[in-house]
Amino acid sequence: IGMSAFDYVKFVVDNYNQIRQGSGDSLLLVVYNDKLSHTAAIALNYSIKDGFWEVKTAQPRRASEIKKKKLLWWDCPSPK
Repeated sequence: IGMSAFDYVKFVVDNYNQIRQGSGDSLLLVVYNDKLSHTAAIALNYSIKDGFWEVKTAQPRRASEIKKKKLLWWDCPSPK
C-alpha cells in the first residue's frame, strides 16, 4: 500500500465515508470506492485504562465484498 500500518489506519479513520456492520460487535469504517475500498474494523471494545477503541484490522477490500455488509451510515447522496 505504500504506508505504515499506523498511517493506513489513520488514513481510513480520517477519510471514511461509510460505516457498515462488521462481524460480531465490530464496525467497519470504509473509504468507499467502486473498485477497491479501504476499511478498518473497529471493535466496540473501549479500554478505560488505555483510553482508546481497539482496531481489529485494516485492509483494502473489493467493493463487491463491502456491499454485502449492512450499511449503517454514509456521507453521500446515494449509497451504493
